[in-house]
Amino acid sequence: LAEESIALVVAIVSIFALRGLYDGPPFLLAVALGGITGYLMIKFQRTFRLNDLRLQSFRVKQNGRLTIAGRCILVALFSWFFFIAHSSFIQFHRYRGMAHLGRIEASWTELVEGDALQKTLTPEDRENIGKAIRSFQYSDDFGFADVLDVKLGLAFASLMNNDETTAESCLRRAYELSQCSDAVRELLMEFLVARDRQREAAELLYNVQGDLIRCLRESCCGLILYSSTASSKRSIAGLPIP
Repeated sequence: LAEESIALVVAIVSIFALRGLYDGPPFLLAVALGGITGYLMIKFQRTFRLNDLRLQSFRVKQNGRLTIAGRCILVALFSWFFFIAHSSFIQFHRYRGMAHLGRIEASWTELVEGDALQKTLTPEDRENIGKAIRSFQYSDDFGFADVLDVKLGLAFASLMNNDETTAESCLRRAYELSQCSDAVRELLMEFLVARDRQREAAELLYNVQGDLIRCLRESCCGLILYSSTASSKRSIAGLPIP
């Protein structure tokens, strides 16, 4: 019963750690990976209790001694469990930062203006801002990859903390991570315009339009090439070309 209880806890923690990790696994995939991790935890515990153990077609222990395959499997299990523990730390601080940030009532317009917001912040708000920044920084610094939610959270919290340099850096990185989405681009442009940097905002919009025109040209070239190829095939087949 103890083995199953520990495995259940590990499975639940794994689901929490893997769901949306680095903007990746969806909920159902996280549940599947959590179940597999729980099963592996049972096998891992039995390596210290049983004299003979198999994992699928691999013999892990024989006559109380680890086999070569068993050693390799244990190393892989240690690595996977370490990854789960690390991911739990990252996800915990990610959600903790979002929770602290959600306790502060402020609109995006107030964040961009800055000065007006600073006058309305209470000591409790400033404490939440500090905790949010620390949590987002832990998640950002120790994570294996940048995450959109974390970068946006850091940008919002930095604006509340009157740190425009960090806020701009995080907004630009969030724009890249979002694959140049319209929503994040508008946030970045409004940030720039509010600081009398209309030229940079216009260049940002111009670059997006240039990318769109480039994509349209590539699509048109591909369509023309496809049409030419299709016409050539019809000519070779002796069919009339319309």
